[in-house]
Amino acid sequence: MGAPCRPAGLTVLLLLLLGACGFFQSYAVEVDVKDASNITCLYAQWMMRFLIKYETNSSDYKNTSLDLTSSVTHNGSVCGSDTQAALLAVQFGDGHSWSVNFTKNNETYRAEFITFTYNTNDTAVFPDAKRQGPVTIAVKDAMHPIQLNNVFVCHHTTSFEAENVTQIFWNVTMQPFVQNGTIGKKVILNADNNNFSKWDASLGNSYMCRKEQTLEVNEDLQVHTFNLWVQPFLVKENKFSIAEECFADSDLNFLIPIAVGMALGFLIILVFISYVIGRRKSRTGYQSV
Repeated sequence: MGAPCRPAGLTVLLLLLLGACGFFQSYAVEVDVKDASNITCLYAQWMMRFLIKYETNSSDYKNTSLDLTSSVTHNGSVCGSDTQAALLAVQFGDGHSWSVNFTKNNETYRAEFITFTYNTNDTAVFPDAKRQGPVTIAVKDAMHPIQLNNVFVCHHTTSFEAENVTQIFWNVTMQPFVQNGTIGKKVILNADNNNFSKWDASLGNSYMCRKEQTLEVNEDLQVHTFNLWVQPFLVKENKFSIAEECFADSDLNFLIPIAVGMALGFLIILVFISYVIGRRKSRTGYQSV
């Protein structure tokens, strides 16, 4: 549920809905928790999958996957209040459950922790499991605060690992502490790109670009930067090191229009030469009678 869609705590949580629908063989979950007046107080929709490594009776390890089924319940989910945490809880399959609790202050809400329990007695998922019974893992403080009355949305796949379990979420839409039963219209959209490569500079140097740059994070998000100056490593005395400029700022930038002009001129010359050669050939084709 945090700001960027990335492998990490609760941020992941609402990332639930993240990735491309149909990428995993899993059912979408939609939970609409209502208060005593039958008004929506917590809403969430997402998809998730679990990859689990478990020990067998022969002391080796196997990998298995656990998907949501079509019959998901949300018993135990509660609205929450100024003094009580909101709880989103779902149960599925043969004794498996997943939950996240949310707290809030005057301005923001956040997920305090995610709890996942899987049941190794489910022999269809955990054949020959050495440990029998429910196994519970918890992740704490894994979500950045989000403004109250805003809905969190993340359409890209993300995951995090803890205790031999990888939780994967995609296509996530979520909002706890819904006011007056109305889902917020302002969307907090998270996006990431794990293969992103920009702002290259030598280790120990800073990167500078005064001109505008457009960074394509993914199909949903572009970032425009101006007067950028950044150095993530080996910062000394709270000062930037020698700056490596982007190409747009470099002295070689003026060569671009010159190169384009030369290319166009060369193209015109080629066209003219082709025309002259064509004319000569057409003349030699006529013979006097």
